[in-house]
Amino acid sequence: RRRLEKLLNVEVMMPPSQDPERFSFWLATLSDRRPSERLELLRIRDTRERIRRGLIFLRAEEQGCRLQ
Repeated sequence: RRRLEKLLNVEVMMPPSQDPERFSFWLATLSDRRPSERLELLRIRDTRERIRRGLIFLRAEEQGCRLQ
């Protein structure tokens, strides 16, 4: 139930698709990575790269594994 509540809250906070930069930072907040890994993701200056890596993190978490 908590997972469902979290997902619903996340969806409400999702920025519009017309703002990829805000979307990329929002995507970074979804990850359950260590703070240092999340900070590394947030420091990436290229929006497209930040989205790409954020999706990699989320897919890895979905599969239950960690990237090294």
